[in-house]
Amino acid sequence: MFRKAGLLLVTVLLSLTFLGVNTYQNSLQLTTQPKSLIADHIYHDPIWITGDAEFQAVANIEGWDGSGTISDPIVISGYLFDNSTIQPIRIWDTTLHFIISDCVVNGSPSMCGIYLKGTSNGKVLTTEVYERHSGIIISDCENITVQLCNLYNNSAHAIEVDSTSMNVTIRENTMSDLGGCGIFGSNSNGISIVDNEIMNSTKNGIQLSMCNDVEVARSEISESGLDAVNITGGQRIDINNCAMKNNGDNGVALKSVKNGQVFKNLISSNSAYGVTLTESSENITVSWNTFIQNDGSSQCNDDGMNNEFILNFFSNWIAPDANGDGIVDNPYPIDGDAENQDPYPRRSPEAEPSIPSGGQNPLLIGLGVITLFVIIVVILKRR
Repeated sequence: MFRKAGLLLVTVLLSLTFLGVNTYQNSLQLTTQPKSLIADHIYHDPIWITGDAEFQAVANIEGWDGSGTISDPIVISGYLFDNSTIQPIRIWDTTLHFIISDCVVNGSPSMCGIYLKGTSNGKVLTTEVYERHSGIIISDCENITVQLCNLYNNSAHAIEVDSTSMNVTIRENTMSDLGGCGIFGSNSNGISIVDNEIMNSTKNGIQLSMCNDVEVARSEISESGLDAVNITGGQRIDINNCAMKNNGDNGVALKSVKNGQVFKNLISSNSAYGVTLTESSENITVSWNTFIQNDGSSQCNDDGMNNEFILNFFSNWIAPDANGDGIVDNPYPIDGDAENQDPYPRRSPEAEPSIPSGGQNPLLIGLGVITLFVIIVVILKRR
């Protein structure tokens, strides 16, 4: 009995230790794939569709593949649109499943490239949009994916998401040389921004307002005129495993955001703070990030309430570490009215220390709880 319980305890401890190590691995490598646009595109006049009936009728006339079901989406593929005066692709008020793929859209900087409004169940894949106003507008839509696209030289934003859109995935795209933001969003919920590269936007790399349930992950945002990521309002914001560098203002600016985390990002050489939390930002955890040569007096700022900075690396705070535990002996001071600090600043980006005795390390707490559970089981079985 004791032997089995002991083996169980060891197995559990080893499994959790392995899980903890992997949880803290730095995974900043982008997974963006090269675009695979077909070599020869067929010129097509603008496609304007309103409603499912018209969508099905046009698909039949054009000979597009697919019936519009989830397993058999309508496919619009292989076209060149260069009309300079109107929107080349406009799909409104539809529920049929569809894919726009392998298209090239260019033309007028006064009109957007692809305009989806009141639409659900669409994907824009491996498509190039340039020299338009905003590249892609997603307005009052649901279940939309933009993936493996190249959006550049647009006079406004690469992608806009607004008007109570829901469940929008923006993944593995390249956005560059923009007159506005890489991604601009407002009043929408469930936005996933993952594995993107955003470069040279005149304004913020990513700008969101009043959006909830947002993830920004494994993306590289550089050379923005303002902040790399700027989020105003909203709840449940998760920014993790990104690289934000050489931006004209802050790396991350959260304003009136409640409940979120900034976790394991590389934030470097931004002209202001690496992370700034303004007044009314609450319950934000900033942990395991690497801050290098950001130009605030401190590399972070907190004017909010109940925010936590813990286990970050700061390039201007690397000593002393008298006991060699990987944690600088003195807390790192955070600018701002909250008078906050990081009590356990890491000595180096590679350091993966545990919180010293007296702190609250979730991994150690979890191990303790499971150890106690196993002990109780053993005692009960003996009885």
